[in-house]
Amino acid sequence: MLKILNQPQAECNAIPDGFVDVPEEISDKIDAKLDFMREKTTQMGYRFVGRHSAIKVCNWTKESIRGRNVCYKNKFYGIESNQCVQMTPVMFFCNFNCLHCWRNFDYMLPRKEEQWDDPKEILDGCIDAQRRILQGFRGNENADFRKLEEAMMPKHVAISLSGEPMLYPHLPEFVDEIKSRGMTAYLVSNGTVPGMTERLLEHQPTNLYISVYGTTPEMYKRTAVP
Repeated sequence: MLKILNQPQAECNAIPDGFVDVPEEISDKIDAKLDFMREKTTQMGYRFVGRHSAIKVCNWTKESIRGRNVCYKNKFYGIESNQCVQMTPVMFFCNFNCLHCWRNFDYMLPRKEEQWDDPKEILDGCIDAQRRILQGFRGNENADFRKLEEAMMPKHVAISLSGEPMLYPHLPEFVDEIKSRGMTAYLVSNGTVPGMTERLLEHQPTNLYISVYGTTPEMYKRTAVP
């Protein structure tokens, strides 16, 4: 018989901090729209790195530092929740606008002239941003300070958070940069950028998580809104 454990649960990362209503008057002005969404999501706890990347400390990371609970990635893949950086290299870029998406940021495709940041600079910036936020736990009497010190030396990068990571043209080099530091790269994708998928065959992440949104083409299109 399946045993159900009563464990304290972390609050959902996305509700109510996953929705931004873009004013209609700037909805077709890309730069103004991006600036508006950047300001609003910063207020929600996201921290931006460079032009298009961001982190947000996962609630499972916080729960682990408090000694309460861990993410499924810890239970199934050995990814320590307190040492995991949750990030995205494409905060507001996605080729879908899924009906069920828990981060409704009115996604768009990158522009042809988009300026892309260097993978090393993104990774350095994400680690630094996470460390700055976690410093606040030093004044938390409920923190496990051993886990907090471990958290300052992250070992895992979850490339997810928001947007479709495969739209970042330097993703293979980003994966290589992560792994070159002895860290794991856990990539979450909708799997619909075949050119990038092929490139990743020579630059494989530690884990690849592909989301599928329907059992028929019709259901998929209705759900994913490509």
